[in-house]
Amino acid sequence: FFLENAGSFTVGSGQSAELFFTRRIGLGSGQEVPILGGARLSGKVAGVQVALLNIQTDDLDLFDDELGVTETVSPRNNFGVLRVFREGRNRSRIGGIFVSRVDVDDVDSRNFTYGIDGRYGIGQDLTFDGWFALTQTPGGFGGLGEGDFNDGEYGFNLGSSYVTRDWQVSAGYRQIGETFNPEVGFLSRGAYRHVNARILRHIRMPDVSWFREFRPHISYSHFWDLEGFSETYLVHIDNHFAFENGAFFQLPGFNFTGEGLQQPFEIREGIVIPAGSYDNVEWSFRANTDESAPLSINGGWTLGGFFNGTQFAPNATVSYRYRDRFNASVRFNYFDVRLDQGDFTTAVVALQGAWSFTPSIFLQANVQYNDDTRDVGTNIRFGWLDAAGTGLFVVYNDAWHRGPFDRTGLPSGPRNRQLIVKYTKLFDFTR
Repeated sequence: FFLENAGSFTVGSGQSAELFFTRRIGLGSGQEVPILGGARLSGKVAGVQVALLNIQTDDLDLFDDELGVTETVSPRNNFGVLRVFREGRNRSRIGGIFVSRVDVDDVDSRNFTYGIDGRYGIGQDLTFDGWFALTQTPGGFGGLGEGDFNDGEYGFNLGSSYVTRDWQVSAGYRQIGETFNPEVGFLSRGAYRHVNARILRHIRMPDVSWFREFRPHISYSHFWDLEGFSETYLVHIDNHFAFENGAFFQLPGFNFTGEGLQQPFEIREGIVIPAGSYDNVEWSFRANTDESAPLSINGGWTLGGFFNGTQFAPNATVSYRYRDRFNASVRFNYFDVRLDQGDFTTAVVALQGAWSFTPSIFLQANVQYNDDTRDVGTNIRFGWLDAAGTGLFVVYNDAWHRGPFDRTGLPSGPRNRQLIVKYTKLFDFTR
């Protein structure tokens, strides 16, 4: 329901500052909140793309064993989204979005997000884009940001890119106010200024049949808080080697990194990194064989400084493909950290497989184990596709906790199980 036509509702900076994020609906304090129902409508009117979404959730009350009382985790909320935009010539676009969250039992408990976005293309190579948003949360911040524009409930992003056959150049600036609060959106961090830039050159080898191109590049990303304190920066210098059969490797790949802590940070239970600024250098490597071959390997590592210590983070994926019917892979990620305050390791192992009985009937399975949380997650999906991505879908989700109680504070056993059946049919009333 949420994934279909999801692009129509997308406004903001992906994975950093999104004005609408569907996973905010149906979750509260990490608990699943019942969804009573909803509706979505999208289409084009007089050349303007219009998308509407409205969802009603039920309240969720849970008993607190420590306090011995029942607490409301989430009230009965109504979520609404209105998105309009118009496409223009040469990649240009202008649009707006309104997002709301209202407690139907207490309308004073509400949150509104207003946003506009645009993109303007010049010729075939140069593009400018940006967005600007305000939020409104009555009584939500107790004077924080007072005196700033809209009391700090604002965010904006400006960017540009120049892309040709041989060059990729981009730059951008983003600022998030101290109290910017898109409750039905997503923020990776709050109250910051961010600058980024990237230059990449494609160097092709037309006289060498087995080699495609070199891709030397450099990128820069820096986050400051609104007072000017450097929180995070990354300077990445690299060169990619791409072969005609799809094989690839990078060498060298150097990262100059910085992390600023204004308060001590407990990165692991009992391991606390002191406040301060930490500058480090990393060496990264990544490579893959021909991924269109029946058997392929993809892997790499990051090695270098990490706060006041070091890190070694290898990863590898082995994939097998049998014609167009079957594919499977096993992925392994490992993280080894050595700090002045202590050492720790984490690991993730994942198995994936898919079998296509016909071009429209398939079965997929994903199993993942996280050594840090001691959880095994399973997702199995059966699909029988019809036209335009519609059809029958049967999905089974399972989360099983395998850790000892004294390590994670959670008893072993199943934590969540779901069986979902969905059928979608598309009707054409224009004929």
